[in-house]
Amino acid sequence: MNPTALAIPVNMKPYTVAFLYPGPRYAEFSDMKNPEAFALQAKHLDEVRSNVEAGLQILAAPVITPGGKLSALGIFHPHVTVEQVTEIMQRDPAVAVGRFTFEVHQAFFPSLDSVKVEY
Repeated sequence: MNPTALAIPVNMKPYTVAFLYPGPRYAEFSDMKNPEAFALQAKHLDEVRSNVEAGLQILAAPVITPGGKLSALGIFHPHVTVEQVTEIMQRDPAVAVGRFTFEVHQAFFPSLDSVKVEY
């Protein structure tokens, strides 16, 4: 290997990532025994599924670190812009009512072409 060359994988692609954080009404809508919170979570998951099925989103992942500040993340296909992801996230029912807030960033990952979420 050339000592001046960088060890960068050749299959890198730019993806847009949405990071979801607890919003101002997070506690109010997190008890899944509460029918309103359960219904909101169902709508949120339906939105994710619709994004995946429409070829916009690759995956969504809840973050399970106890006490962490990050609630979940979603990775979107390279053809989906930061502006489009921002619009998608603003339409999410859980964001709209304040259960979550979000940030959108672009990042390079090795190709995620083989990742397939199944419902």
